[in-house]
Amino acid sequence: MLLAGIRTLVFLCLLIVLGHSYAARVENIRLVSRDYESLTVEWDPGDPQDRQFEVRYQANNGPWHPLGKTAETRKQLSELKPGVHYRFKIQAGSGGGWTYSDNFRTRLYTPAVVRGFKLVQPVTANSISLAWDMPAADSIVDSYRLQYREVDQQNWQTVTPIAADKTRYQLQNLAAASEYELRLSAANEDASSIWVSLLARTQLAVPWDFKVVGVEDTSVKVNNPSLPGEQYDLAYRMAGDDKWHTVKGLNLPVYQIDALREDTLYQLRVRRRMGEYFSEWTDIHTLRTSLPPAP
Repeated sequence: MLLAGIRTLVFLCLLIVLGHSYAARVENIRLVSRDYESLTVEWDPGDPQDRQFEVRYQANNGPWHPLGKTAETRKQLSELKPGVHYRFKIQAGSGGGWTYSDNFRTRLYTPAVVRGFKLVQPVTANSISLAWDMPAADSIVDSYRLQYREVDQQNWQTVTPIAADKTRYQLQNLAAASEYELRLSAANEDASSIWVSLLARTQLAVPWDFKVVGVEDTSVKVNNPSLPGEQYDLAYRMAGDDKWHTVKGLNLPVYQIDALREDTLYQLRVRRRMGEYFSEWTDIHTLRTSLPPAP
């Protein structure tokens, strides 16, 4: 009789141990909503009979914190920090061990509007250089979005995202003597700031066909390197002088510089002009005036 009782007790203990060992784990912990300061997760009970669950969480792989027990299969974690990764582990009251979630991140606040967006040098016939200020310390920025288009076009061209630690950028391969609209936005994984915009114009192309067509003892002739509707500026000086003498707004087929010194080295350069816009100067052309004719 005593032996039968002992066998029954052992059998019951085995049932308890086995029941605990094979208790179903919580399944499929998933994120159902997130905000700047809260996350809500839900899960599936491994056993439909489970009516109580213990929930814990950690931030950025730190220590685990209790979030309490609940009879529901959904739990909200609030009063969090924006942009932080959180992880959950949940187990049923009947045991079965912990089930771990993936990392879930709270939303990031929209970055502040970019400050100090401006045009800087150099601006050439085919490029525009831009600069802006670093973002405010409390504004989380992962990259900058830059778009541009010619003012008479509808479609925007988008530049490859610019790293957050950069505050300068040069647009290249642009059309010469063209006006562009440019806009810049700060971005992170969740949002982008409103655009800030400016207008800029590329310069005229440097004259490639400038040449001297005649050299005499006191004069030099140069051709007109400008295109229809344009003018050109001509600058000259004696070699070694610091000051340039500039003749602006020329449109003659050939221009003659008079009152030069005979047998003297001079330097010349030209640039295109169209209204208030002009190209860069050409490379300096050096020549020597001739000796006067023999009497």
